[in-house]
Amino acid sequence: MTLPCSITPRPPDTARVTGPYLQTLLDTALERGVTLAELACAAGLAADALSPLPDTLSTTRYIALLDAGARLANDPFFGLHVGENVRPATYSAYGLMLLASSSFGHALALAQRYESLAHDLGRSRLAIEGPHALHEWISRYPDATRHLAESVYAGIRVFGSWMAGRALTPQAMHFRHADPGHGYDEYQRVLGVAPTFDAPC
Repeated sequence: MTLPCSITPRPPDTARVTGPYLQTLLDTALERGVTLAELACAAGLAADALSPLPDTLSTTRYIALLDAGARLANDPFFGLHVGENVRPATYSAYGLMLLASSSFGHALALAQRYESLAHDLGRSRLAIEGPHALHEWISRYPDATRHLAESVYAGIRVFGSWMAGRALTPQAMHFRHADPGHGYDEYQRVLGVAPTFDAPC
């Protein structure tokens, strides 16, 4: 089953992530010994910009923080590890809606409708065909490093498994970005599957 690739809309100048969504990235950096001041400065922010936690942050600054975190922590899978740290609070108000979902399919449908409450980084699209479901995340930043898309899908898998009470294993996962050439065990551990890279969607 395939969906035609979607056109990526130009992100608005007001595109933001919420503080709770940002918190997961900050926690991941702190776990790896990177201070908030170091992280902020490396992303072109004032040293005190991340403490206290801002209510919102521009999406472009968030992406810069992802890249800075990977660099400072010397972690080539920083995006995976950010997604691995998601919690119900990560998704702000709609995280509570997800907790009330009657099924994983219902949760993904809610995500399509409400994920903008947490971030403006991209949008989800879900297609159901018989027993199969295809989830596509359409990034508003297709030129961002792989850490962005990998953080999103790691978050979906980790949070979905937590909601289901068991590990959810996708049949397949495809990324548009290039094959990193290493770390397949880490993809398998976090995502439950070794992805295909250089995919059209």
